[in-house]
Amino acid sequence: MHIFIRWALVPLIRVWSLIVERRLADVPRPADESRVPSSEMDCDRVLIFGRGPALGLGVLSHKLALSGSLARALFLRTGHAIDVTVVADSTIAVGSAIPRLASLPLASSDAIVLTFGAKDATTLADPGRWDRQMRALLRFLDDDCPDSVHIFLLGIQPVRSISVFNSPLGAIADLHARELNAATEKICAEFSRALFVPLTAVPHPSPDRFRSAADYRHWGEILAAQMSSHLEGKRQYADPAEHTVP
Repeated sequence: MHIFIRWALVPLIRVWSLIVERRLADVPRPADESRVPSSEMDCDRVLIFGRGPALGLGVLSHKLALSGSLARALFLRTGHAIDVTVVADSTIAVGSAIPRLASLPLASSDAIVLTFGAKDATTLADPGRWDRQMRALLRFLDDDCPDSVHIFLLGIQPVRSISVFNSPLGAIADLHARELNAATEKICAEFSRALFVPLTAVPHPSPDRFRSAADYRHWGEILAAQMSSHLEGKRQYADPAEHTVP
C-alpha cells in the first residue's frame, strides 16, 4: 500500500479496529488450563506464544482451540505424545515479546510457535517497525534457544475471512496483512531454524461465529504438516541407536 495513502487512512482504520474489537468482548474463550499436557516422559514439547489464534477465541476449552488441535494433529502424524503449553494474551505484540519469552524455560521446548499480526494488520502498523521488531525477536530466539529448537511463525490469516472484519476497511487491512506476511516470510528465510507458516482461511467458516473448533482443526493440521518432520528429525538425532558406529 502506498505510504501516503496508509498515513491518510491510519486514524480512520484504527477507530474502526477499536470499535470491532469491542464487539469481540463477549466472544467465548477458553476457561480451562492453558496447557494440553501429556503423561509421557518422552513427549514432544511445544510452546505456543502470542495472541490471535493462540487465544482460542470462539471456543470454551483449549482442547478445542489451537493447542488441542495441534496436539491431536501432530500425534496422528508422528505417533508420539505431545505436550502443548500456551502463553497468550491480548497485550502481547512483536515489540514486547522478548521480555516475556526471556522469562520462559525455552530450552525445555522442542518447538516454539509464534502468532502475531492481526492487530498490526487492522491498525496499519508501520512495516519498517514490524521488520525491525521481527528481526530482533528471531535473533533473540536464535541466540537463546538450543540448536534443536525450531521456531514456527504463523502468518496473519486473511483478515476478511473473519466475519466481523469483512468490510471495505477490512479489505484495506487484508492488503496490509499480506504486506506484513511477505516481510515475515523473507525474514524467516534468513534464520535456519525459523519457518514461516501461512494461515489460510477455513474452507467453510461458520457465518454466525467469530471462530469455531473447525477453524482451529484446520490451522492445527496446517501447523502439524510443517512441524512433524522437524520433530521426527529431532527425535532421530537424540536416539543413540540411530548413531551407533558398528
